[in-house]
Amino acid sequence: MIQLIKHIFPNFFRLGLIQLFSILLQFLLIPVVVSRAGIAENGKLLTALSIAVLFSILINYGTSQSGPLARPTAIGLLLALRSILFLGVSAFFLLLYLFDIAFSYFLLGTLPILLAEVLNPYVLCIGADRLRVLAWLNFFGRLIGFLLVYYGWSNAAAAYWVNAYVGAGLVMVFLFFWVYESVKRRLQWEPISVKAIYQLGQTNFPLLLSNLLVHLQQSLVLYSIGAVAGGSVLGIYAIIDKLIWGFRMILTSFSGAVLARALHLYKEGQVAWLLFRQRINRLLALGLLLAAAILVAGAQPLAVLLAKGADEQMLATAIRLAALIPLVTALNLLNVLELLLEKQFSLLNKINFYIFLVVTLFCATLLGLRWMQIDILFWMPIALLFLIETITLLFYEKNRHHSR
Repeated sequence: MIQLIKHIFPNFFRLGLIQLFSILLQFLLIPVVVSRAGIAENGKLLTALSIAVLFSILINYGTSQSGPLARPTAIGLLLALRSILFLGVSAFFLLLYLFDIAFSYFLLGTLPILLAEVLNPYVLCIGADRLRVLAWLNFFGRLIGFLLVYYGWSNAAAAYWVNAYVGAGLVMVFLFFWVYESVKRRLQWEPISVKAIYQLGQTNFPLLLSNLLVHLQQSLVLYSIGAVAGGSVLGIYAIIDKLIWGFRMILTSFSGAVLARALHLYKEGQVAWLLFRQRINRLLALGLLLAAAILVAGAQPLAVLLAKGADEQMLATAIRLAALIPLVTALNLLNVLELLLEKQFSLLNKINFYIFLVVTLFCATLLGLRWMQIDILFWMPIALLFLIETITLLFYEKNRHHSR
């Protein structure tokens, strides 16, 4: 086990650093917003951010996954596709604003975050093994955004500016990076054509579909709560959703860290791979059980920090209820990785579609409860999220055995 940790930890540290900075600065914003605008407005803000993530997946169009495999000179093509999609999303948000849709203000506020997704240099950095550079870019971008919010925003009626400031910090840093790279390293760009953009769109469409389904599995509950529950319940669940998001980001980094080792052992044969799976799952179970214990023990002070006097006790209970959800998610990590190693992309899409249908059914149940005038209590969406993660684990376990 010690040897395994030595193999994995350096990569995990570099990848996890990127996510850790983003997570901490995102959480530091929550008490600022709650103290100035209230927990309900913070719920709207985080819901808008989750919707922005959905559209950022559309704008990214799987290029972060396919980009490292492409030619270095094809970076311009990826940026061109992202830019076109960003303009389309911007026009859609503006249309919602012109039709006076109330939530459109919050969506317009996320446009700088979506522009940052266009400029995100992840593809260039990971392809050149410059993850430390990317970590610092994210840190300074998030830090600038946090300072802009802390010193530049105080109007509770204009909470939608928070996401705009966060995105502005990232845009400034990413723009600086591209200018520096273009001058210092003299980046080479292939000619960009409509045909090349169309072909890239066709190639990456399965990745886009899979990524959208995965995100909706995780966020459809949040969107439903926004439609059927009161502001306090939405605000509490939005914080829980962001907490679970933080753990998912760390697990994504862990998955990237073990990928090289997993690929090597998978080629050695089933015995080596199964032993590796068992050791990694034990490591994950130990780490996530420890994290759950810390969450349960520290729920009250964490709730005081995040809620700033608004529904602190309810939030503390919600944190305790959600403490085991990351563990269930983690136990599914190598199931997904195994299907990727086997290149079972169609099976992955099939599983994700079935899980999406299950989540949709559960969310429809919430709408039904609201229609019957039954109050949606704060614990209901948390219990629903735990059930969804458990069903997801069972789906993958079943199909993993069938894939071998």
